[in-house]
Amino acid sequence: MNLKRILAILGLIGWGVLISLTVIFAFIDTPATNNAFKGLIAADIILPVFIWVFMMIARRINNTRNDDNDKR
Repeated sequence: MNLKRILAILGLIGWGVLISLTVIFAFIDTPATNNAFKGLIAADIILPVFIWVFMMIARRINNTRNDDNDKR
C-alpha cells in the first residue's frame, strides 16, 4: 500500500472515531459533556475541511514541481 492510501484510511478511521464519540456524548447529559459535545461537533466539520485544504495544497505543490521539471 502506498502512503496516500494509508493516510486516507487513517483519516477515515479518525473521522469515524470523532463521529462515534459525538453520538455517544449526545446521549450523556452532564455539564462537562456538553462542552465536549460542542467541540466534537466542531471537529466533525473542521477535520474534513482541513484534509481537503491539505490535499489542495499538496496538489498545487506537486503540479508546480512537475511544471518546473517540464520547462528544463
